[in-house]
Amino acid sequence: MFFDTRYSNSPPFGDTVSLTGPISFANPWATYPGGNPFPALDNAPKTAAFPLEGIYVNTPLNPKPMYLEQWNLSVQKQISSWLFGATYLGNTTKHLTTSYEADPAIYIPGTSTGAAGSCGPVMTTTALGLPKSGAACSSTGNTNNRRLLYQQNPSQGVYYSTIGQLDDGGIANYNGMLVSAQRRSKSFNMVTNFTWAHCLSEAETTELTGPSYLVPPSYNGNGRQLSYSNCDSDHRRVLNTTFTAYTPKMSERFVNLLVHGWELSTIFTATSGGYATATLPTDVALSGEGAQIANIIATPYTGARARFGATNYIASTAFAAPATGTYSLQRPLTLALPGSYELDMNLARNFKVPRTDSQSVQFRWEVFNVTNEAIFTGSPAGSTSSSTFGSFTTTGNPRIMQLALKYNF
Repeated sequence: MFFDTRYSNSPPFGDTVSLTGPISFANPWATYPGGNPFPALDNAPKTAAFPLEGIYVNTPLNPKPMYLEQWNLSVQKQISSWLFGATYLGNTTKHLTTSYEADPAIYIPGTSTGAAGSCGPVMTTTALGLPKSGAACSSTGNTNNRRLLYQQNPSQGVYYSTIGQLDDGGIANYNGMLVSAQRRSKSFNMVTNFTWAHCLSEAETTELTGPSYLVPPSYNGNGRQLSYSNCDSDHRRVLNTTFTAYTPKMSERFVNLLVHGWELSTIFTATSGGYATATLPTDVALSGEGAQIANIIATPYTGARARFGATNYIASTAFAAPATGTYSLQRPLTLALPGSYELDMNLARNFKVPRTDSQSVQFRWEVFNVTNEAIFTGSPAGSTSSSTFGSFTTTGNPRIMQLALKYNF
């Protein structure tokens, strides 16, 4: 229900209009063709205006529904009081919802002479996007005049800018191995499992707002396939272990009062890191799309992995922009982030209230992140021009302890 919400924000029901400065506050629409576009929205829909350079989304008339195929093979073996298991897990997703820019700006090479035709047959005057003599034909200043629809039909293309187009041809794949071991007894229980897996996906979208993969078909027919990379949720190795031990009953009364009935529980989790993408701070392709991927030209990792690499984990000097008017063929989500682990523990005991049958007091001491390890969250990548690029700026919870008494009656 949420996926298509952008339709309610598109013209003529909702408009987004951008102006370039300088802008007069006394008459902000003085330079906008046709004047103020918004009063028309107060009229009936049949008279609602379609503004210039409107922002839209579009869905094919008969999109194919996404579906998932999954399979597994499991083997278990009991040896004495131990149970061992190994499982292969696999699935594939067909018709994954992706999206692309249907109206990108087309890069026009060369330099303007100021004369009609020097930058193509459409941009013939300054008002129609032709740069001044000596300026490059393509720049961020004439993005909308270079858009695909404008180049095909200037009189109608002027009403469109970016168009987010649904593409239902995406795919995803997951293959994993899960091994486990568990033992249950009167004195202790232990369950441990280890997952070694790899998730691969084309750049999916959860809301049709714009392109999920950057290279549009008008530039490269394999644009969607160029986004096939690690899933944004991919963690190759995950280890989970839970252990619970119970103190035995002692024959000596006073020793038994002190020792018997204690329960110690632990949860240990270790996981390899996810993946991030380094993006360019400017529109190098001059297509009107943001967050374009940077080329990796050197080993990006600095080795600053103390406490899982708090600062300068990735060097911005390891990245460069592709040639002007082109996209990088670097796949997204290829920068491996550091792993993390966490140990949580709990110590508890029930004390029976004397001279009662059903009343007791429970003491509980819980400690989360026992080692007080810095568990970094978020991504250190993003725009290579960011002052925080390569550094983790947020962390998970530090060590937290809590004590509790509970009276049962």
